[in-house]
Amino acid sequence: MQKLIGTLPDLLNVEMLNALRKACDDAMDDAIKKPKNSMDREGYRYFIGGNLRNLAVREFLKSTTTCLREYLAAPQLFHEQFVIKYQGDAGIFDWHQDGAYEVDPTPYYTLWLALDDTEKKNGGLEVAQAIPKGIQHHKVDANGDLTFNYKGPSKTLLLDAGSAIIFHSRVPHRSGPNFLSKPRRAYVSFWHSGEL
Repeated sequence: MQKLIGTLPDLLNVEMLNALRKACDDAMDDAIKKPKNSMDREGYRYFIGGNLRNLAVREFLKSTTTCLREYLAAPQLFHEQFVIKYQGDAGIFDWHQDGAYEVDPTPYYTLWLALDDTEKKNGGLEVAQAIPKGIQHHKVDANGDLTFNYKGPSKTLLLDAGSAIIFHSRVPHRSGPNFLSKPRRAYVSFWHSGEL
């Protein structure tokens, strides 16, 4: 049976965690000077891709292929980004499936790595416990995000910095606002087995 979701505790050692945090902060410094991504909410949340020139990012991605083989026969990266959520309500990302954002809905997996401890107060990831069999019909909400009306049970993941969750592209998830003064940083990568 296909495994749809799993946690990877303590995926990073302290040295690698600090290197990725620095890479994230440097990417954020650069992003402020450039045109914004359509999914960004200026001052609240940012999605920063194109990080493969960074050595720490490349080393992390190389190190993850072994654990990804539990989910994908031949893991291949097709997108990656830092996700930074600052304090404020505008950082909300409502219920969605990552697969809804792809033109081709062929399945893939998202590896969501916490660079800071996550909890409900800082917009930690909330994951559905009832997983639909396919990609649901999504609508564009007032913020321009794709979302759908999920009403099933869910769980907010309390991830320590350096831990990760991996989930199938049809697993519904969302994240609330960050109520804390410090940004909540994550590194998110997307993987398939060559079918895309």
